[in-house]
Amino acid sequence: MSGRQRPSGAELKGMRSCIGCRQRFPRETLVRLVLAPDGTLAVDRYLKAPGRGAHVCYSMSCIESVQNSKVLSRAFKKSVPAADAARLRGDILASTDARITDLLSIGRRAGWTVSGTDTLMRSSRRLKLLILATDAADDSKRKLLNAVVDEACIVVTYGDADHLGRTQMKDNRVAIGVSHGTMATRLKLEIERRNQLLVAT
Repeated sequence: MSGRQRPSGAELKGMRSCIGCRQRFPRETLVRLVLAPDGTLAVDRYLKAPGRGAHVCYSMSCIESVQNSKVLSRAFKKSVPAADAARLRGDILASTDARITDLLSIGRRAGWTVSGTDTLMRSSRRLKLLILATDAADDSKRKLLNAVVDEACIVVTYGDADHLGRTQMKDNRVAIGVSHGTMATRLKLEIERRNQLLVAT
């Protein structure tokens, strides 16, 4: 008898298979796809849409599997036409951006985010995540990176200053700091997923 044990039901609970690579992952780490009323493939942004769904990795090689109607038909247990992988990638990016914006807006209302270079410098010791705008000036980046020396604070790059500012109901913001640990972890994950989609695989 093999020494390798099959996963128990408890271990498999909440796990889903990617239709591309066929590997199993926790449900919340995958993109959930559903069929819209007109039969087209749509992204279930918050994993709450009713009905049968299919799951795919945040990898372009797996996303391209939607171009095979047999793969989709097998997942949905009905005849489903092939989909456009480039369009789906755009929809996934849009969904990811929406979740990031929602999280930053929630963080603002809860008092878990700070912005403005001077405020960030004063708050640097309690930050868990620092989000730098893609168009932040080198001098601003240098000041903020020098202030955030604690290894507990992770630095990521996302969005331009105008977008970051709008999430905080402010004018342009070159960076946003996040002090809440769970919020920081969720934002980091979403930004990493987005970056993964932007890299051709």
